[in-house]
Amino acid sequence: MRKSPKSGIMAHKLTLIINYKHVSLAEFKAKADFLYCQDF
Repeated sequence: MRKSPKSGIMAHKLTLIINYKHVSLAEFKAKADFLYCQDF
């Protein structure tokens, strides 16, 4: 199965989210919002 650039970005974000699971929810949300905004 070929991955589109978009799915690759999402997979990268999921990896980052897993890496951030030890931080506070507030920081996690800030990181997630920041990463999300980078692509749109």
